[in-house]
Amino acid sequence: MNGGFRAPSGGGTGRHIGKNMAVATVRTISQATIIGVLKKIPLFFGLDDHECEQLITACQVVRYPRGATIFAEGEPGKEMFVLLAGQVEIRSTGNGVLHTVYPGEIFGEIALITPLGRTGSATASKDATLMRIGAADIDQLLARAPRLSYQVMRHIGEVLAARLANANRRLAEAQRERLAGRAG
Repeated sequence: MNGGFRAPSGGGTGRHIGKNMAVATVRTISQATIIGVLKKIPLFFGLDDHECEQLITACQVVRYPRGATIFAEGEPGKEMFVLLAGQVEIRSTGNGVLHTVYPGEIFGEIALITPLGRTGSATASKDATLMRIGAADIDQLLARAPRLSYQVMRHIGEVLAARLANANRRLAEAQRERLAGRAG
């Protein structure tokens, strides 16, 4: 593995990697820096340096300017993201902001499990630097590294379970408010 992690480069105005996927100019980032970031993210807790190096082979660092669409609701999911810097909002048609993503958090992880359409749109609410992990790339990597596979999928399950529990709480609160409005 080389000493640097090369992210995709683009022109001054960025380039497009598919529908709604603008990638701005990116510099070389050291592998040690990426490993340090990965080890601070709960999804990757417990991975050793070698496992992090293997994971890096499935990643690209991309940047989105404030207001850029990262993915749109309904599009098939092909990758997940780790927010390294900035801020991203996940929105759903008719429900507004579902979640605000902060550095160190993941989003779009359902794409690693199923290619179903995105359940919300992701927009950079501040200039954002992301690590993009493609579903096909991670599938190949996880097939070769069982321990890494277990760790990553276990953490994705924990994230999804926490988000489901939060959504259930919000639905229960909304139901209580509707019932209280009818009674009043």
